[in-house]
Amino acid sequence: MILRTVFVSWLNIQKNKIFNDGIYEYDSIGFPFLAELGRQLHQKTKQ
Repeated sequence: MILRTVFVSWLNIQKNKIFNDGIYEYDSIGFPFLAELGRQLHQKTKQ
């Protein structure tokens, strides 16, 4: 049996709280958070 899962998220990753200024913390907040979330979800599905 093949189990496929799609996970969708929306993150507000702006430290300065100003929208549309072109300054976003993708590398320092967004990607590390989603990577760890993916690892945790993968670990839970293996159990």
